[in-house]
Amino acid sequence: MDVSAIMTPRPITVAPEIGLDQALQLMADEDVRHLPVVEDGRLVGVLSERDLLSAVGWVPRPVDKPKRSAIEEMHTDVSTVMPADTLVTACVSFQVDRIGCLPVVDDDDELVGIITETDVLASYHRACKQGYLGAAADPPARDHMSTRMTTVPASTDLRDAIAHAGLVHGRHFPVVHDDRLVGIVSDRDLRAARGEGRRDDTPIAEIMSADVITLGPDETLSRAAELMADQKLGALPVVDDGRLVGILTLTDLVEHCLGSLREHEGRG
Repeated sequence: MDVSAIMTPRPITVAPEIGLDQALQLMADEDVRHLPVVEDGRLVGVLSERDLLSAVGWVPRPVDKPKRSAIEEMHTDVSTVMPADTLVTACVSFQVDRIGCLPVVDDDDELVGIITETDVLASYHRACKQGYLGAAADPPARDHMSTRMTTVPASTDLRDAIAHAGLVHGRHFPVVHDDRLVGIVSDRDLRAARGEGRRDDTPIAEIMSADVITLGPDETLSRAAELMADQKLGALPVVDDGRLVGILTLTDLVEHCLGSLREHEGRG
């Protein structure tokens, strides 16, 4: 399968002069987490929501601090793919470069589309549903979930949660009480809370997502991919009889997709 089959054509783009606050607002309005930066039709960089929140979200910006533009925070050494590249090529780039999106460019380096990890998951789900990859490519979640999780006690406050996140360099933290899942919080949530000016002693219950989408250990990876793609999730807690037993991340699933696609292409 070629990148052109699943890419989003004519993605939302911004100019290098856009302010960081304006870029974040655009991401929120359009429900996207990556913005290609284009000048004279050509790709010059990429802005990610994570980078912007790192730049402006950990602490409220003082009123007298000058506003910065995208050109100061964008990535200029950008990995790209072409429309005729295979989905396997895209998956390799996601893994090796640890990125969440790939701009799609033509022979003249003009931007023609964008592909995200979510697009890969949606494609994997469709392929499994249609029997394209075979039953072996769609194992139960228990075979690929991580059981070594970093959890956050429900009694944690914002200050301790931020310190915890910085210590383990994680991105998604199930919030538990007596081994039972009561919510999930991401580093993105913590940065946004800090940027909103929340107090250090703000209970994590006021920041976490309490209505958590979960997966059973016997549910398939294609079901996990469907949920992640539809809801734009970065992680899925795996719960058995109300107890947290594991977690599946976007990275876990993209890695599995790569292996399944490579095996299918090898058979072909």
